[in-house]
Amino acid sequence: MKIMQRVIQRVKGDKQQEFAQWEKAWQAVNERLGGPPKRYYTAIFGPEESGTVIWEREFQSVADLEAYHEKVSQDPRPELKALGFEAHDIVAMHRSELYQVLDLS
Repeated sequence: MKIMQRVIQRVKGDKQQEFAQWEKAWQAVNERLGGPPKRYYTAIFGPEESGTVIWEREFQSVADLEAYHEKVSQDPRPELKALGFEAHDIVAMHRSELYQVLDLS
């Protein structure tokens, strides 16, 4: 069952540039560990506040998502752990969602 991971993050008001650099560092980690690419969006209209960034990526299964997260959590590199701590200074709100990808063909 193919799934989509969707993450909604509200970036602190003066931290847009830091967020972009932080996400670029996460992209490098994602590529190194073989994670699927992310698609990024920013809210223009709707229920999310300004400064909200949404990103999505697809996995072939929940097991693949879990295996990827396990790889990330087991990576011994100190810079990876530092990226996690930086979130507190950059992101005011973080919410994760999982969706089953429907094939209507």
